[in-house]
Amino acid sequence: MLGLVRHRALVTVDALIRLGPQWAVVMELVPGISLDEVPGRVPVRPALEIVAEVASALDAAYRARVDDRPLRLLHRDVKPSNVRVGPDGEVKLLDFGVARAEFDTREAETRGAVYGSRPYLSPERLELVDTHAGDVFALGISLAELVTGVVPGPAAARPALHAERVRPLLAGLDPVDGGPLLRPLLEAMLAYDPEARPAAEAVATQCRALAARLDRQPTLRAWAEATVPDRMLRPPVTGTLTGRSLTESGVADLTLDQPLPSGSATFSWTTATLEPAPAPPLPAQRPSRARRALKWVAGGVALSGGVAALAVAVVVAGVVLLGVLGVAAIWPGVSKGACASMVDEMVTRIHDGTTGSTARADAVTSLASRRCATGELGLLRANELLLFVQHTTADGAFDADDLSAFEDLARDVLAR
Repeated sequence: MLGLVRHRALVTVDALIRLGPQWAVVMELVPGISLDEVPGRVPVRPALEIVAEVASALDAAYRARVDDRPLRLLHRDVKPSNVRVGPDGEVKLLDFGVARAEFDTREAETRGAVYGSRPYLSPERLELVDTHAGDVFALGISLAELVTGVVPGPAAARPALHAERVRPLLAGLDPVDGGPLLRPLLEAMLAYDPEARPAAEAVATQCRALAARLDRQPTLRAWAEATVPDRMLRPPVTGTLTGRSLTESGVADLTLDQPLPSGSATFSWTTATLEPAPAPPLPAQRPSRARRALKWVAGGVALSGGVAALAVAVVVAGVVLLGVLGVAAIWPGVSKGACASMVDEMVTRIHDGTTGSTARADAVTSLASRRCATGELGLLRANELLLFVQHTTADGAFDADDLSAFEDLARDVLAR
């Protein structure tokens, strides 16, 4: 999909190749740091310039056309860790691993799974609906987090809970230099109703206009030159391919066996081979006395290496144990929060689809909520209830038969 789109803030795909029995994508190297690695908060002006670039890239991806039809490429995981800034202020949107494109006229389609990172999900994505407005929402959350330092709360499907989620992000703008200037834009980007949010193109335009009004703050380039280089040190690259040369050995055309809805798609790929790194030269012959001395040295090195390996093994085991204990410590809270969000979505969908009293359904969801709080209702069983509600309310209604079936299922699930 990235090969179909060109934009300065999107990672460039250079080639699709066969590397032995596997496929590989050759992409540009993007130096710099991700926004989640930036120390402290980002000043408003460079933050606006960054968001303008990302919004422009999202717009280009969404409006790109293939065979005269819109591609409608959605990123679906916009967040600070997926935005990279180079030492000269270049911005790149990374990680299209859960992206989705369409090759027909549908604007959105309900899916069977939620994609993205929960703190940056829009309300409608909890209901398995993906739209361009969901990427705009995630970009708004990211902008608020960058300039305020306020960590976003988990996604919420109900309007009241959504308002509670957004309120601290907007309140955090008040003490920030230039922060109040952002409030109208962020309120629009974080609107509960996806139809009320601006398109990415409008976001880019507004961000550039607001950045121009903050001429006393550093530009993105000046900020990047002062911030990025000092944090660019990385450990050396290692791996099975390190030290090997990639050579081109032929070119062919590939036609997909399963044509896309808009027709067959043809790609060009390069067949490549890997040549092993040259072997180090053999040591020169040494006199026998030196050879015996080397044996003693080699023995000492081997002994030292064994001791060091044992020490490393002990340290690694300790780290793994601490990691397991840490996950075990935080998982109950994470599980309870996700379970509560599922119950909230059930309540929203049932209330939206019921024309009469919801007292019987409320009794079931209240019990489920209490079981979430105590940890008795796990994620799998909560998801079973949620999937049933999503299925029965797909037609926009939740009638008496649906309620009876929901009560029967809940009775069975809660009794396990």
